[in-house]
Amino acid sequence: DGSVEELSGFTIGGSGIEAFVGVGPYFVDSDGDGVIEPTDTRSDDAIGLAIEDLSFGISVLTSTTPRYKFTTFAATAASAEIVGLGDFVTARLENISVAVNLGKDSQNVASNVAIDFSAEPFEVETGGTPITFDFDTKIIRAEALVTFAISDFIFIKGNFAFEKSSGHSVTLTDGSTLTVDALTIGGSNITAFVGLGPYFIDGTDQTNPDAIGLEIVDLEFGIAMFKQSGTAPQPKKFFSMIANADDVNFLGLPTSDSVIFDIRDISI
Repeated sequence: DGSVEELSGFTIGGSGIEAFVGVGPYFVDSDGDGVIEPTDTRSDDAIGLAIEDLSFGISVLTSTTPRYKFTTFAATAASAEIVGLGDFVTARLENISVAVNLGKDSQNVASNVAIDFSAEPFEVETGGTPITFDFDTKIIRAEALVTFAISDFIFIKGNFAFEKSSGHSVTLTDGSTLTVDALTIGGSNITAFVGLGPYFIDGTDQTNPDAIGLEIVDLEFGIAMFKQSGTAPQPKKFFSMIANADDVNFLGLPTSDSVIFDIRDISI
């Protein structure tokens, strides 16, 4: 809101973190030197969530008058993966980025107050490369390259992003303006398959010529949901969506002039 506050609090940061949550052990001293290192073998028997090369920074700050409290968090990771389920379920995230910038005004619970770091970015020491906060609004955001598969039946891979933010000024079709909170979900470069696979030949990026099912290639989409900010008893709500795909096709159909299914350059 442009006001200036004197704040105090604490920060926590970390970098180069390898983590595992589940039934282990996952990290094994495979070379017997008494130290777990990135080059050591990971156990194939562990079941759980494994995270590689995680860096994060968090700050918790309070105004000298106890009216405001702010929590800011940012993290990146090379990957996060469900391990130990064999070929039945594959769930892997890569190039992960998470950002959170929240605030609380004890005198106005409906306020969208948060710290504006854009004019003076704030660094959190991590023991490695610092994490920099440069957000200018209240926000929750996550994005990653996602690969998900169930056995040979379902396969999805692409970039996905989620964001929840506040304080957007929008213009309506009647010319009036409104301040709204927004929730967006988007994806790009998505390939999806449902049917009898596997969709790819093992160990390659080549499509399996024996796969039978529905294939979607190079799908991108955006969904936005808006809600009027504040405490109006019946807040206005809006929904928007757009989607495009290069190709939707049934794979594995018998070669016949009477059976053809191929849709290209789809736009919704």
